[in-house]
Amino acid sequence: MISRLTIENFQSYRRAEIEFDPGVNVIIGPTDAGKSAIARSIKWAARNRPRGTDFRSDWAKECTVKLDVDEEYRIIRQRTKSENLYKLIDLNDSNGAEMEFKAVASEVPDEIQNVLKLEDLNFQTQIDPFFMLQSSPGEVARFLNEIAGLQEIDTVSKNLDKYVKQKRSDQASAERQKHDLEKELEKYQDLEQIEKNIRKAEKLEKRAKEYEDEITWIQGKLSRIRDLEERTKGKRKIKKAKLLITKASNFQKAAEEKGQEIRNIDKISNQIANKDAQISKNKQELTKLEKQFWANMPKICPLCGCAHKEEK
Repeated sequence: MISRLTIENFQSYRRAEIEFDPGVNVIIGPTDAGKSAIARSIKWAARNRPRGTDFRSDWAKECTVKLDVDEEYRIIRQRTKSENLYKLIDLNDSNGAEMEFKAVASEVPDEIQNVLKLEDLNFQTQIDPFFMLQSSPGEVARFLNEIAGLQEIDTVSKNLDKYVKQKRSDQASAERQKHDLEKELEKYQDLEQIEKNIRKAEKLEKRAKEYEDEITWIQGKLSRIRDLEERTKGKRKIKKAKLLITKASNFQKAAEEKGQEIRNIDKISNQIANKDAQISKNKQELTKLEKQFWANMPKICPLCGCAHKEEK
């Protein structure tokens, strides 16, 4: 509340100081006594209007209006030939801290507005229509809507409806993705059998290694036999050597067949490993979608109003 007004060189006033009492104050006087100038000086300091310099007294180069607010702040509105400014002083500050602002066009610094808390509707001239009593129904409705914040409520409601629709769409998309992943996961219901096949493949791989060692040993023997065949001239020894070679050749052929089986097993093992990796990836994606689904799902269902318990 404004507690004191000081006017210097404003219209017909060289200097005037008025102290206001709490509550309603009435300024009375004859015509052209300066009552309107007092109201105009307050509006000039509070709303930065009227603009220009016509309100400055003819005898002065500058004019000043001071407003003391609740004995806590002092607002100084000053206009000279070179400066057009506001000053804000904290009366409770022992250091006398002062803030200065340039007056631009018809704008009022936010710091000044926050102290005064005065709007255009707080001022009414003699020729203005009576506030709300002479306004049209539409003007009254717009003013009441602005005070009650109905426009903000309508905006928030529209934004909320848009948000709910988007979340419902996201929820439906997440449910479709979850359903598709569950169907994809059904292809891998025989995981136990795949695990058995992997163990069997590991055993076969071990056996294949043993066969390779035997083949290496046999090849060494065959090499020695060939050397003996070259060195031996006896038919009996040659015949036995040929039989051994034939047997070794048959064994080598069998070993090659086993090697082919081992390669087939390795191929199956690789396919199984790829399937395992794909299953793991699908499980992680399914878990992520489930978390996203429950994160997007409101705690209170917007359709039925029931509380939903989030899955862990």
